[in-house]
Amino acid sequence: MIRQATAVDIPAIAALEKDLYSPEHYPELFLYQALQQWPSLLWVAEQHEQVVGYVLGAPGENTGEIWLMSLLVAPNTQGTGVGKTLLQQFLTMLKQRNDRVVYLTVAPDNNAALALYKNHGFIELANKPHLLGNNNHRLLLSCTL
Repeated sequence: MIRQATAVDIPAIAALEKDLYSPEHYPELFLYQALQQWPSLLWVAEQHEQVVGYVLGAPGENTGEIWLMSLLVAPNTQGTGVGKTLLQQFLTMLKQRNDRVVYLTVAPDNNAALALYKNHGFIELANKPHLLGNNNHRLLLSCTL
């Protein structure tokens, strides 16, 4: 099941972040703040009443722009369609809100994520060396809704 996140979900989201992205993970405090600031842009995937993934967006600088800040799926559910479903439902919700474009950055060697995004209409705009610090390169992608 895909649904909007609530405060009850934040510890589980933070645990996924820490498990998969430590030491660069989003801290729990940031996730609580994101929920308060952009409640319609934080969604979770749930299986058997457990959070197994999430997607977080944030408004861009211009009206109608959204940044997909994170799409994360628990290792034991990767490859099962959870990420695909999260992304599809998130993009559908953004279209309903009349957002026009979604931006994201992804590690150039994250082939699974790149394939997912490109299969959903994202195109590569630029290579951004050291975007997130020394040797933390990213590709900038966008999707017109």
